[in-house]
Amino acid sequence: MFGGSAPTLAKTAGCSVEEAQSVIDTLDKAFSGMTNYAKKGSRFVKNNGYIVINPITKHKMYWWDWKYWKEQEVKFNSPGFWDEYKLHHKGTGDSIAMEVREHFQAGSKCHSIPLRTFSSRF
Repeated sequence: MFGGSAPTLAKTAGCSVEEAQSVIDTLDKAFSGMTNYAKKGSRFVKNNGYIVINPITKHKMYWWDWKYWKEQEVKFNSPGFWDEYKLHHKGTGDSIAMEVREHFQAGSKCHSIPLRTFSSRF
């Protein structure tokens, strides 16, 4: 549940995006320590490509295709990418395009779209 988006939760639970966002906000508030820990870990792994799984032994778990996703992140944030993307996917019925469209309609920012949404076709 932590790190999930309201549109995804709404789709899974069969409720409105507003209701889903309320659930997420309530959980984040009730478990603020867990939320902050998850956000900190997520930022670390996105920036470094691994997470330390044991602070004593320093064992790490690596994100095997991290370099690829960092390249994708640069592409997604490059000038004109989203304008071009929207032109090519407008009204196609493409499930990815629909998810991105819902994301924009919800007022979300481009950089907050989960990377898992996109395939290697870009």
